Amino acid sequence: MSTAARDGEGRPAGGNRTAIVPVETGTSMTYADAAPLYWRTGWRNAIPVRGKSEPWKGYTGRDGQDVTYSDIQEWIDYGDPRFTNLGVRLQGGIIGIDVDHYGSKRGGDTLRKAEETLGALPPTISSTSRGFGQPARISFYSVPTSLDLSGAEKRLRDAFGEHVDVIHRGHRYALAYPSLHPLTGAQYRWYTAHGDEHPDVPNMSEVATLPAAW
Repeated sequence: MSTAARDGEGRPAGGNRTAIVPVETGTSMTYADAAPLYWRTGWRNAIPVRGKSEPWKGYTGRDGQDVTYSDIQEWIDYGDPRFTNLGVRLQGGIIGIDVDHYGSKRGGDTLRKAEETLGALPPTISSTSRGFGQPARISFYSVPTSLDLSGAEKRLRDAFGEHVDVIHRGHRYALAYPSLHPLTGAQYRWYTAHGDEHPDVPNMSEVATLPAAW
């Protein structure tokens, strides 16, 4: 049995397969409903997550496995009710600029400082549970697959300030639709490059290219 057939505590999988259903607005959808759609639109590393910070073991970090469609089917079959959120572990050539801007966190100010020096970031798709027009979100960009991203978040913070992180294949993952924020209960949603709520899971072709200066 593969690693995917076991939960975060190593228990074997089992149960009935869940049918694929269309993406819809609301809070009833889970990982099992949405993961196949992520696969079809090019986001190949959709992993089940418990809450916000407990992903299925073995599929994150620099040495984590890549997700296969068989993994997704086994996770759906198991149906562990604790792992209902969906995390996107980014594949090579994609990064997420994660801005925390709420309460005492001022990542939006940090990002503005960076843009004043490095140039404006192009519009791109983004994900957040904070709602329309909020600076707190993860914006996704394509980069050369050969780019060394180790320490990227530290370099950005040292130069421009706190509360901005750079998510990439070897560092973290992005919680995304249809996940619910464990503290606020708000649903994560996708947004288009124009800032409107996306009607679906975006295709990888909608990811903008990160300018070379960045």
